[in-house]
Amino acid sequence: MPTTPWDYFIPYSARDIQEFIAAGADGAVIQRIRLERDRQALYTADVFLYHRQLKRRMVWQFIAVHIHEGNLHLDCPTPFQCLDEGWQQLVTRAFISALQALQANADAANGLILNADFTVSDDVPLLRGGGENRVAPGFAWNELYIHSAKRYLFAAERVQGMHVLDLGCGVGYGAKILARSAARVVAADVDEYPLRYGEETYPDAKIQRVHIAPVTEAQGLPFADGSFDAVVSLEVIEHVPVEQMQAFFCRDGTGAQTQRRCDSLHPQ
Repeated sequence: MPTTPWDYFIPYSARDIQEFIAAGADGAVIQRIRLERDRQALYTADVFLYHRQLKRRMVWQFIAVHIHEGNLHLDCPTPFQCLDEGWQQLVTRAFISALQALQANADAANGLILNADFTVSDDVPLLRGGGENRVAPGFAWNELYIHSAKRYLFAAERVQGMHVLDLGCGVGYGAKILARSAARVVAADVDEYPLRYGEETYPDAKIQRVHIAPVTEAQGLPFADGSFDAVVSLEVIEHVPVEQMQAFFCRDGTGAQTQRRCDSLHPQ
């Protein structure tokens, strides 16, 4: 059972996090700490890490930042609490550096969302092209992300053992949630950069990422009929150009994409 309110919304499994931590802090670097003003803490933080040996990125979310009598205190969700001394030092030093930089910049310190980017070597993939302008961990407001994650969690409860298409997957954190219960997930998007970022950040043996062309009346999806038991497509329709909108409606005009999704999640 979750022991903090945030545990439920973290896309990674306990095994994902254990394997990342077990690889050791020596091979890890912190690329960014994102700080969001919070009502219950000074900040709620997201930490972007990359592990050179694993060639994987991980985003540690919902770390509450407190300062008591000049001392830094970090309250982590349950999966991130079992850190050895090496990890604790890596994370604590990065937070101290980020907060010191903010204190030196009064204008930045008053912001609601603050990014502290760290210099890393060229072998670490850039963050650019990942979650910008998308609902993604570490990029969107926490409240907005949680609303989005709740929808994927709702869908995950209804696709047990199914072959699922996540259409318009973005960085694929939602595909990661679906893969908890689905037999297989195809994560498809028209933008190759979030797909690449997702492969580094939310890898899973049950997820296949596919770069697709925009859906039009002349060109549909590159999948055979009957390939999937369910289709999940969340927060996609607002990104579809008006001239392509007709392709997202049933040919008889009686149902929209959202209705198709609901039908597939509640088969007769």
